[in-house]
Amino acid sequence: MPDKSRTDAATEHLAYAEASLMLVEGLMQVLLEKNLLTIQDLQSVIDSAVETKEAFVESGVHPEISNVAAGVLRRLANSVAATPAAKRPR
Repeated sequence: MPDKSRTDAATEHLAYAEASLMLVEGLMQVLLEKNLLTIQDLQSVIDSAVETKEAFVESGVHPEISNVAAGVLRRLANSVAATPAAKRPR
């Protein structure tokens, strides 16, 4: 049977991660809509984060978590690429 305190800690950690991602996504939208950040800058930052997580996988730094995180970031990059801001003329 799993240790309840460990399960509770994992659930709390996942909840913080999910809330953080939602907050960051909202902030990215606001920054794009207010033209305070370009879509290219945002995509560059996300690409850099993906590369970092992929390097973590290669070097064995929490490879399972890093691989999932890279996937989440790729999904985020796809979402950003599909936003109306990405489709506006530059």
